[in-house]
Amino acid sequence: MQTALRPNLTLVFTIFSMFFGSGNAIFPIELGVHHGNGVIAAIFGLGATAIVLPFAGLTAITLYHGNLQAFLNQAGKTPARLLAVTLVLTLGPLVTLPRCVSVAHASLIPYFPNLSLFWFSWLFCFLAWCCVIRPHHMNTLLGRILSPLLTSCLFAIITLGLWYRQTPTANGVNNLDAFTTGFVTGYGTLDLLAALFFGPTIWNLQPSHTTTQERIGQIIVSSLYSFLILAFIYSGLAYVGSSFPELRHTESVFLLAELAQKTLGPFGGMVANFAVVLACLTTIIGLTLSLGSFRPQRTLLTPTRYYSAVLLLTAVVAPVGFSQIMIFLTPTLKVVYPAVIVLAFASMLQPKLPHPIIKTPTIGAFILACLAYYWHWTP
Repeated sequence: MQTALRPNLTLVFTIFSMFFGSGNAIFPIELGVHHGNGVIAAIFGLGATAIVLPFAGLTAITLYHGNLQAFLNQAGKTPARLLAVTLVLTLGPLVTLPRCVSVAHASLIPYFPNLSLFWFSWLFCFLAWCCVIRPHHMNTLLGRILSPLLTSCLFAIITLGLWYRQTPTANGVNNLDAFTTGFVTGYGTLDLLAALFFGPTIWNLQPSHTTTQERIGQIIVSSLYSFLILAFIYSGLAYVGSSFPELRHTESVFLLAELAQKTLGPFGGMVANFAVVLACLTTIIGLTLSLGSFRPQRTLLTPTRYYSAVLLLTAVVAPVGFSQIMIFLTPTLKVVYPAVIVLAFASMLQPKLPHPIIKTPTIGAFILACLAYYWHWTP
């Protein structure tokens, strides 16, 4: 059991690279830019929904041994099917994957101004496809190559950005409003929903000779370290961004590149853009593989064909653009996110609850979803 309590560095970086995607590179900077001297409160709000909730979700799915279907079945078979379909489409080819493609494209525009989003979408999805058709190399690709490189780029941006950081100006935003905005913005990362799909993949990445308890311990401890790295990066990006209120009118998708240009100069801009492209690629790879756990078994869709279909649809949707994708995302989050929160925390309590209470999450999820539908916010 002692070895299970030690973080596996490869697994730590693999989990980190899965969760750090397009929204994760943009939302913290956006919070800092718009909240100035209230950035600390905004960071705590963001941490609640973009760090604590995803960690809870990954822990919950790990306690189910990576069995996502069993996790969703807490809500009953019919709600579970509806949730599964909604999650697959939201985290897959309709929202998250196209959003990653559009952000990666925006990161390269300063250097390739004539780069077409349409053709880039097909090229980027083809590159992701080349990676996912060999899933056995995923742990090495993400944990030992792409993720350490991505982390190094982000740490360089934050460290040098803090060195040249200016004192933020007061902008009249009180701490409660800043915390609330950060809390709501964390939903937009979709990391709680992503945790449910990453869970089975992360579970299967563990060596087959380990016991169930060792797997659970290893994943939970390693994921804790991964989310601590994420927390540091979110805080650093937001804190650096807080001294540049002039970026308020910059389109969200270009924020990281603009911030890097201001703090680090042209070379820093290149580093920032490269980091974002890597983040988007690693997220697409991890999510596409994870969505394979919901591949219909009684069809002619082999894993390769399934991945091809997902990435093909992604390439079709991606040219719509980041802003339009976010508009589509908002009503989905209002209903789905509260339901998943209830299920995640209820699943961690299940071993201590009597069997008849197992259907309680269905009622709680339904009530919260109805309330959230009338709660008008925009991530």
